[in-house]
Amino acid sequence: MDDLFEEGIYAVGTVRSYRKDLPSILKKVQPKSLRLEKQQFAAITAGPITAIKWHNTRDVSVLTTAQQERAVVFVKRTQKDGSRQNILCPEAIADYTLTMGGVNHFDHFRSSYPIDRKSQKYWMRLFIFMCDSAIINAYIAFNTAHVVNTHSHRNFRLKLARSMIDNFTKKKNKQIVFKNKKGGNFRVPDEIGLLNVGVHMPEEIETYKRCRFCSTKKEQKRSKIRCSMCGVALCAKSCFKMFHTAQSQN
Repeated sequence: MDDLFEEGIYAVGTVRSYRKDLPSILKKVQPKSLRLEKQQFAAITAGPITAIKWHNTRDVSVLTTAQQERAVVFVKRTQKDGSRQNILCPEAIADYTLTMGGVNHFDHFRSSYPIDRKSQKYWMRLFIFMCDSAIINAYIAFNTAHVVNTHSHRNFRLKLARSMIDNFTKKKNKQIVFKNKKGGNFRVPDEIGLLNVGVHMPEEIETYKRCRFCSTKKEQKRSKIRCSMCGVALCAKSCFKMFHTAQSQN
């Protein structure tokens, strides 16, 4: 932040309490007499940088070169009963909350499903970071373009992974189908059910199971024929073909 300030660029951002060389007021472990009460804050300035710690529901620590250490503003916060109340907040934290954007969202997405691994090659960490960036950008672009049929971050990554490895598995008739706690299968993803239809072969099983395509709670239909790729039971007469077409998956 010193370097940015010398270039005439002001900055504000959160900081973790365990970082080195931080002032004692920002440390997580504090003597009981120095702990902040709700809506209290403490601040200290060294050169152009001001360190501020504010306690509302939890401690929030920031470093800033853009605001005064004692500057406060009113902000609205939701209370436990659902009401909105004006409370005093350090200006630096209020500005940061108001203007934080892409970097914070990117860090959140990246930390949810990290693919980073330790490596002795410096370029490997850079390569993995670029892959993570591409996946997150693709997820954001997909949900922006498909306002109605959006995906959760987890489902988007699963669908992407299955699509990428689809033609490179050793045993193509042994696709992974996720199980639920009751032992049944989740809905078969489109990238499994609708691609490589030629390898979806009917096979006979020992017991009758509910047809995944036509069986309902009111009218249960069972079959001893199962798709070898999808792992779900289907009526051989008509449901097997219709299940593996795009029309049946909509």
